[in-house]
Amino acid sequence: MLLFYYLCSVSSDYKELNDNVKNTGLKRIQEILTDELELKLTKKQLTELSKSIQNVMSGYHVTAKTSSTASITTSRNETKKRVWELVEKHIKQ
Repeated sequence: MLLFYYLCSVSSDYKELNDNVKNTGLKRIQEILTDELELKLTKKQLTELSKSIQNVMSGYHVTAKTSSTASITTSRNETKKRVWELVEKHIKQ
C-alpha cells in the first residue's frame, strides 16, 4: 500500500487511479449512510462525513500493516468504534 502511495506522489497515472478508487469508496460510503442507515444529511455533511470515515479506515489499515504493535483485529475493532462515533453524532441530531 505504501508503495502505491509513493507511486501516486510521483506519477499522474497512479494519482488518477488513486482518485478513482477514493471516489468510488466515497460513493459507496455515502450509499451506506443514506440507504442503509437512512441518515438525512445535507450534501456537504454527507461528503464531510464520508471523507472522515474513509480517512479513519485508511489510517487504521496503514497502521495495522506497518506497525509491529498493531494487529489487524485490534485495528478493525478500533476502526469500527471510531467510525460509529462519527456516525452517531449525526444520528442524534
